[in-house]
Amino acid sequence: MAYDVRQPGKAHGSPVTPRPKRLWSRLSLTHKGVAIMLLALVPMALAGALQLYFTVSVRRLDAQVLMDRGHRLDQARLMSLLVDAETSVRGYLLTADESFLEPYENARARIPELLRRMEEHSGESGHGRELEEIPGLVERKFDVMAGLVRSGNSEDDLREGRIVMDAISARVADLAADEDARIQNLLQARDDEYRREQRLLAAGALVALLASAGAGMILLRGIVRRVQVVRANAQRLADGRPLEALPPSRDDIAQLDALLSQSANLLRARESALRQAKEEADRANSAKSVFLSRMSHELRTPLNAILGFTELARAEVRGEVRGDLDQIHLAGRHLLDLINEVLDISRIEAGHMSLSLESVSVPEVVTEAMALVRGAAAARGIRVRSECSESVFVRADRQRLKQVLVNLLSNGVKYNHDAGGVVVSCVTMGRSVRVVVTDTGPGLPKGAAEKLFTPFARLGAETSEIEGTGLGLALSKNLIEAMGGEMDVGTSGPAGTEFWFSLALDEAPSVVEAVQEAPLAAVAPDRSPATVLQVEDNPSNIKLVARIMQRRPWIDLVTAQLGADALEVAKRVGPDLVLLDLNLPDMSGREVLARLRSDPDTRDIQVVMLSADATGSQVQSLLDAGAAGYLTKPIDVASFLEVVDEVLAAQAA
Repeated sequence: MAYDVRQPGKAHGSPVTPRPKRLWSRLSLTHKGVAIMLLALVPMALAGALQLYFTVSVRRLDAQVLMDRGHRLDQARLMSLLVDAETSVRGYLLTADESFLEPYENARARIPELLRRMEEHSGESGHGRELEEIPGLVERKFDVMAGLVRSGNSEDDLREGRIVMDAISARVADLAADEDARIQNLLQARDDEYRREQRLLAAGALVALLASAGAGMILLRGIVRRVQVVRANAQRLADGRPLEALPPSRDDIAQLDALLSQSANLLRARESALRQAKEEADRANSAKSVFLSRMSHELRTPLNAILGFTELARAEVRGEVRGDLDQIHLAGRHLLDLINEVLDISRIEAGHMSLSLESVSVPEVVTEAMALVRGAAAARGIRVRSECSESVFVRADRQRLKQVLVNLLSNGVKYNHDAGGVVVSCVTMGRSVRVVVTDTGPGLPKGAAEKLFTPFARLGAETSEIEGTGLGLALSKNLIEAMGGEMDVGTSGPAGTEFWFSLALDEAPSVVEAVQEAPLAAVAPDRSPATVLQVEDNPSNIKLVARIMQRRPWIDLVTAQLGADALEVAKRVGPDLVLLDLNLPDMSGREVLARLRSDPDTRDIQVVMLSADATGSQVQSLLDAGAAGYLTKPIDVASFLEVVDEVLAAQAA
């Protein structure tokens, strides 16, 4: 059904008959509106002349109030600058970091101009007496702070500084009280003028309303019917029904009705285009989900062997080789974390970031992150060190925080000079902790700060030999903000670049348990041997699980590499537990699970999924389908054995 089909008919039950072509009826709505405005302008012009007088008076008073408020603000700025200066000096005394003196120097530079403006205003407002002592007290306060900067903490200087600050606060408070009273008087005078102006405007508006009411009624009688028809047509358009024809006319409403008809056709075309776009978006989203799931499996499967065999080897060696294996294992775990981050891309885009916020020790995470970049730094003679010596805890997701630190440290190493340095420092600022990563590199290109956190923007590094994607900083900023913090770039120049982020300060955990490696060997339980069927097609994974099961000599491990073989072995052997991979050559692990559950001979066998696909929806759907557990690759040996022991114990019971 075409939306622009018209049905001529009756308006409110009466036939449409042509009216005499009077001058008023032939005018367009614009011309009619102009005529009504001219009728209203006559009384409004008279009222406007009187209003001008009152407006000038009100604006004069407003200007005076604005000037007085500006001077009042100068008083507040004076106190704020003094407080900032005093705070910066205290920070310098505590840390010996000269960067803390920046607010102090800023105050020394700005306060003389504030005092000059306050002195100029004192002559106009009559506050000269209250201002006489302030410049001397301010100069005395800066002398005391300068002495503290030169000689360090001094109880006499600190005491004198407090006395002087109290005296300045008292003088400024007196000035503020007088200024507030003066402003209040000016506001009262302005309000009186404003009320007189409003009364005049009300009178003029009333006269204009009466003058234009008659002409307005004539205009309304001519357009109400047409507006009703257009409104009804809009509802018909929304319902997909044919539109009603308007009585003949040449005014603006007729043009609006014609546009409404065109809109009907456009709406239909766009509705069809939107439907096609939605279908394409659904297909793209489905393809993205399949890609993420497959990519997770393909990347995590080789990591399973790397981390699993490394963990087994770590349990059997000591000394320098154990240290090397620890580094391999640590780097492999970090690579696993990055793969997990790929799975979170869709959640970030949808605004559903999954975070586990807890009390995290900043120095510990900094140490872990430094260990991951120390190898790359040592190859170029770059020294990476931490100044986070205190036990500082923040509210954060530990893994996400480490990911941000690794990214900043990696950038500090990649974009640095040979034999340079990277320093991580931590500063407690009120209820937050600021972590600063500073390198000795060449600094950012000119104008690069604006695009620094834009995804894929490498700021000219794409033409160099330095590897990277341009995603790290953008992702880090999103992660910090998702944890309730802030992130930005600080100073940058030939001497290096400084990046910082801040997170909320948190208390240390009340109970800190020592983290120990779970034992790989276990005492055989007082029960008959158990049989475990492993369904896996990857040779390295088969070998890894076999090595792990050597820690459970009472378990008989049987292996099947195809889903069909697994179903046959399960029915013939009747294992106590099936370790089932999700991706098999002949059928999916989901189908194998469904067949095991549908067969009366195998429906009671416990099945634990063992797969590299760690997407949350996949895990939950398989648990709902009847799996007793879901283990992800790379395998954590201790967790793997714990799940196997629990399931077999429950099966035996």
